[in-house]
Amino acid sequence: MVWLYTICSRKKKATKLLKPDCKSISTILGSGEMTIDVDVTIKLKRGVADPEGENTKKALNLLGFTNVRGVKSMKTFRIALEPETADADEETVKQEVEEMCRKLLANPVIHDYDLQVVNND
Repeated sequence: MVWLYTICSRKKKATKLLKPDCKSISTILGSGEMTIDVDVTIKLKRGVADPEGENTKKALNLLGFTNVRGVKSMKTFRIALEPETADADEETVKQEVEEMCRKLLANPVIHDYDLQVVNND
């Protein structure tokens, strides 16, 4: 089961949603206000042990998938942001999500992260 969270930047409050099949989180919210979706992928830095990936690789090999040579675990968040101003651009939204990564989503000692703005068309 996949859980999606939306974060309202004005209220600084996260709301849990369960409807990952919807095109846009704004359709779930039904607020009619514009949201910008950003995918954040958190992965371990090079050289950091990945026991989850290694155990998954072993299990796949034991199940007969002998051609699997490596598995790396990653975590992806889709964050729906309601821009603070109507003229907020993509770069402003990315800066806000980067701040979220630094403060909560990623541990800078062991994690790298990538951001990608998702097209809501």
